[in-house]
Amino acid sequence: MKSLLKYLIAFTFFAIAIETATAQDIIIKANDDSLNVKIVQITFDKIRYRFHGMKTGNIMEIPKNQVKKIIYENGSSLTIVYNLFDVNPDLLIKDRSRSWKIDLVSPVFNHFTIGYEQKLKLGMNLEIKASYIGWRLNKTIDQTDGFFVKAGIKFLKNSSTIRKGLKYMNPMKGSYLKPEITAGRYTSIEKERKINFTNIAVNCLFGQQYIIGNVICLDLFGGAGVGYQYNSRGPSNREDDFSYCFSHIFFGKKLPITMTGGFMIGYVF
Repeated sequence: MKSLLKYLIAFTFFAIAIETATAQDIIIKANDDSLNVKIVQITFDKIRYRFHGMKTGNIMEIPKNQVKKIIYENGSSLTIVYNLFDVNPDLLIKDRSRSWKIDLVSPVFNHFTIGYEQKLKLGMNLEIKASYIGWRLNKTIDQTDGFFVKAGIKFLKNSSTIRKGLKYMNPMKGSYLKPEITAGRYTSIEKERKINFTNIAVNCLFGQQYIIGNVICLDLFGGAGVGYQYNSRGPSNREDDFSYCFSHIFFGKKLPITMTGGFMIGYVF
């Protein structure tokens, strides 16, 4: 009887030891693979653990969106409700696809130009500009009042940026080709006489747009095209060989070529 009792006690301790040695948590991943581990901590977006049998050493991590269930060593379970397509906030890159810009050079030539750009799709942006003519910083240019507007589609060769180990294609950054339509009307005072000008031009621009810190935009461009100008001087004076039209240079009715360029800086949001 005593021998049987000894065997029973030894078996009980042996069973408890086996149970303790095999006790473990189980992580069931979204693809149904499983990991035998010891859960250390569960945070908002990660599960931290050590591999089974390791009481010290490196703590491993797995994103919560890769786990669908945890089975604890005591038999209880925890179902993870998490969007598989959620991105860790540390890796999230906000898509900034719009910008406001101003022309840094325009005030020197007696006008102020502001522009708005918005992504239509990756590699194609809409850009609109408007300018008030009337500043008189440059006294070599006749006193003038008026406006012009521009509109065009940017075809960008987007360049990529590496951020936090991810390759990101910035919709506002890269070299580009932009067909652009310009229309303007202004009144200039020449020799105490008011002259009205109307200008229309179609230009093809080549440019490079840089993004600094995903916030600041630098846009450098230049190009040429064809144009038309009408002024109120009279029939005998409508064929000027050269005219500065604020938005572009017009070479005259006999050679209706235009040239334009600029340097803009802006805020991307």
